[in-house]
Amino acid sequence: MRPGDRATGAAAGERWGDVMVVRTTTTKSDDIDGTPAAETVRFQLDGSSFEIDLSPRNAEALRGALAEFVLHARRRDDTGRDHRGRPMSRVTPVVRAPAPPASAADLVAIRIWATDNGFRIASRGRIPDHVRAHYAAAHREARRAATRSRQPA
Repeated sequence: MRPGDRATGAAAGERWGDVMVVRTTTTKSDDIDGTPAAETVRFQLDGSSFEIDLSPRNAEALRGALAEFVLHARRRDDTGRDHRGRPMSRVTPVVRAPAPPASAADLVAIRIWATDNGFRIASRGRIPDHVRAHYAAAHREARRAATRSRQPA
């Protein structure tokens, strides 16, 4: 190419006959059964990241299998870092209202229930909120069951 010539289409210094077109086609196939994949599903488990190419049927099956666990899981920040870029705790904290005050009799009942159900708590002092929440949930279920059994059919 001489000074002043314009390169149109071909790179400077190349002739049209030297240009080759390369076309790459990527086809995803389902990693489970080999059928055509519709999407790549990314997930994390035990600190490891995974991705898998799945057909619509298998993607739905994976989501269905995890649905119960996702329903009860805590959502975590995608970046894992705070606004200053520092690593955050692994789990996003759940902010709860403080537990309502309980009578001395309630505290004794909670302590007895907790030790009978495998919770380790001190014989004196504050009862952790998670123990109180489990106690309340267990007794809420018991009340519902009792109410259902008393209802006329």
